[in-house]
Amino acid sequence: METAKQAILDLAIVGGTVHVPAGPVQLDVGVKDGSVVALVSPGTLPPALRTIDAKGLDVLPGLWHVHVHFREPGHTYKEDFLSGTTAAALGGITCCLDMTNNDPHPTTRDTFALKREAVAGKALIDYGLYGGGLYPKTVADLAKDGAIAIKVFNTRHVKEVYPYISELGVVDHGILYEIFEAVADAGLVCSVHHDDSEWCKRLTFRDYIDQGKTTVGDYFDCYAKG
Repeated sequence: METAKQAILDLAIVGGTVHVPAGPVQLDVGVKDGSVVALVSPGTLPPALRTIDAKGLDVLPGLWHVHVHFREPGHTYKEDFLSGTTAAALGGITCCLDMTNNDPHPTTRDTFALKREAVAGKALIDYGLYGGGLYPKTVADLAKDGAIAIKVFNTRHVKEVYPYISELGVVDHGILYEIFEAVADAGLVCSVHHDDSEWCKRLTFRDYIDQGKTTVGDYFDCYAKG
C-alpha cells in the first residue's frame, strides 16, 4: 500500500474485465475523490492508496434502477428509503427512480414536498422522484419542484391490492389525455400503468373468476395475459 504522500489515486481496481460502451475490455480503473479518473491499459496506473485485485471479475459502472417502490411515506412497514437504497447500493445500483404509490401520494406541490423532505436524509445513493399524475393542473408545479417524470395509474383494481391505490386511478380518458398534454408541455416523460379498468375487470371475471379459476396458477396465467 502506498503512503498518502506517494499516492496519486485514492483507489485502483486492477486485473478486471471492464464494461465500457464498446464492450468488455481488460483495463485498470483509477478513482480519485469519488470519481473515475482513469481507464488505462493493465499495469499502467499511477500509485494508489488502496488497490483492489479484480482478476476474474467483471467491473461495471454504477447502474440505474429506473422503477422502484420504496413506499415512503405511508407504507414504511414494507420498505423505506434507507432500507431500499441500502439494498440498491449493495447490488451495485447508484441511482434509482422512485414511484408514487405512497400515502399521501405525491400528486400536488404540498404532498410532493412532504415526500421529498421525508426521504432526503435517508438515501444512500442518488435518486429521482416521480410525481403522481392525477390532476392535470398540478403537473407543471410538480415539474418545477423537481419531479423526474410523471407516473399515471389508469386502473382501479378489482380489489385494493399492491401496487394499486384506488385514489390514484385515472379512469376518465378525457382527464388522462389532459395529463398527457400537461406532461408534454412540462417536457417530462409520462410513465403509465396501462391496465384499463373496465377491460381488465370484464375479462378477469369472464375468463377466470366466473369460471371458478382462482388458484395461484390461474392468477399467474391471468397476470401473464396482462
